[in-house]
Parts: sequence; structure tokens; C-alpha cells
Amino acid sequence: PDVTVRNRGVMEKCSYCVQRISSVRIRSKVEGNRPIQDGEVLTACQQACATQAIIFGDINNPESQVTRFKA
Repeated sequence: PDVTVRNRGVMEKCSYCVQRISSVRIRSKVEGNRPIQDGEVLTACQQACATQAIIFGDINNPESQVTRFKA
């Protein structure tokens, strides 16, 4: 129900993460407009990656996992 339905033969990029990010954003606002915690958003490709080679996070936060791995 949260995906775009297209005509036959039309391909789009994956949109699973849009819904995942939106749900975390909404939940954080409902819980008192708190900041989203590091690791709270789990992308679809990140969940499917058996080697955990994909990391998603706030690169502007010096304490986040993605920033540490980038360094």
C-alpha cells in the first residue's frame, strides 16, 4: 500500500527507504519531537546486506557510526 503503482514496463528506483525514513521521522515527532537516534533508520538494502557493508546515518554528526567509518 505504500508503494507507487506504475504502468507495465515502467521501472523506478527502490522507494522502500522513503517509507522507512518517514515512519521514523513521524515516530520521533510523536514522541516529543526528539532527535532521530543513530542507527534508528534501517534501510532496505542495509537490512538485506549479509556483510553489513552498507551504513546509513547522519554524516554531520561526529558521533555517528557512518562518520566514524568514513574517517
